[in-house]
Amino acid sequence: MVQEITHIANGREPRNFISLLRVNSGKLSQRNMLILQESYTNTSGSYVIYAPVDIVAMNVVLSGGDPDYVALLPSGFAILPDCSVGDGNNQEVVSSSGSCGTQAFRNCQ
Repeated sequence: MVQEITHIANGREPRNFISLLRVNSGKLSQRNMLILQESYTNTSGSYVIYAPVDIVAMNVVLSGGDPDYVALLPSGFAILPDCSVGDGNNQEVVSSSGSCGTQAFRNCQ
């Protein structure tokens, strides 16, 4: 079960925000973890970026501590429009034929 702890608006678009999420899991190794997530969308595309964060480290930052000492290993995905353009002389967008998705993972072993 996922619980949103904090929701911070990021600009005027209501779908653009940063969230701090708590995942309630039965696994002991995940009980001290939060997820920091940013969601963004506009006419040129959308993305979601997220990273697991240690609860102790996040409490230090929220209490005014130095955020440079918090290790972030972000992952995420982006969805961009796949547009066809006119001939070589006309660069207007003629039609949209779908979308392109890109996914990235950051894993530290």
